Amino acid sequence: MRWLSHAIVRAAAKKSKGAAMASCKKHWKQNCTATEEEVKVYIKQKIKTGVFKGSKCSPVDADLCALCERYDENCKNCPLGPTHCCREYREARDAYCEWKKRKTKGRFSTWQKKAKAMYEKLCSL
Repeated sequence: MRWLSHAIVRAAAKKSKGAAMASCKKHWKQNCTATEEEVKVYIKQKIKTGVFKGSKCSPVDADLCALCERYDENCKNCPLGPTHCCREYREARDAYCEWKKRKTKGRFSTWQKKAKAMYEKLCSL
């Protein structure tokens, strides 16, 4: 799978609201369709640009979101809601963190279900 990079996300965020939304949808679609092995490889990547440059934080851990990049700290204008994202995002994030602590098939499956709910939420906007 060709994963999104921070550079692509930032470019989409700067381009337009529509481009930011499309990037966000693609990110969550990737999260809910990737195999566990693809995700394991992806989260080992080092970030090469932006605020997280050089950190040990993977693109997933850094919350790769063009909407967050676009609206920065002005969440009230974000289509996902005025309070630092929606319930679907928080549930997906929590499930990802649980899987990352202990990588089991069950936890990965739970994360993918939550990621799919997040993707569906974006598609409904």
